[in-house]
Amino acid sequence: MQNYPFQHWVLAAALSLVACGTGYDSGGTETIDNTPSAVGSDPEVGTEAAALMGSYQATEGTLLGLVLAKKDGNRVFVADQQVMCFKAPCMPVHLSGTWSALDGTLRLTESANKHLYEYTLGQGTLTLVDPTNHKKVGALGEVQTWCGESAHCDLQQVAQPRSNSGAGGVVCRADRTCGVRSGEAAGYGDSCEGGLACLDGLSCQSGVCAP
Repeated sequence: MQNYPFQHWVLAAALSLVACGTGYDSGGTETIDNTPSAVGSDPEVGTEAAALMGSYQATEGTLLGLVLAKKDGNRVFVADQQVMCFKAPCMPVHLSGTWSALDGTLRLTESANKHLYEYTLGQGTLTLVDPTNHKKVGALGEVQTWCGESAHCDLQQVAQPRSNSGAGGVVCRADRTCGVRSGEAAGYGDSCEGGLACLDGLSCQSGVCAP
């Protein structure tokens, strides 16, 4: 199967008019652990993949964020790709699937499509390169958490305050970091249909909480 860089995903997403949709479902209450210290000795993960596991936010390029995690024994990823659209809010396209890393190559598998990238990780920056033309796709810095919608936070370690009474899970905040939910307000990228309020710094735009 032919592999395509993220830029091709942008065109495909725009043509299919999914640029303003949300598509990732966290699914159930599976055990999540994406800390290298917890998976470094797991032979199914391997040393190279264990070093990559974590959260990343764009410093360059249209891939806005990426989470490489492990869920119920499977390596899973979520990401957001910025697209061009004709109606605000121009929300990114959510991508999700499985991933693997071997010999400096990162493979992201979304549904039936597999995408290969040469990568380097150094000084807190993940650099992705299209192996077909050796051009940089983007650069992402390591961060504690990153999210494109609240479901993404289910894959990450979110610090819990000492007093956590009344909290109801995790939520994607306006700065696209994960936090503990303390009310019913919807987070960044979440649906706000039916009059549901959005978190501070966000407003309901075309049925989605956006800046």
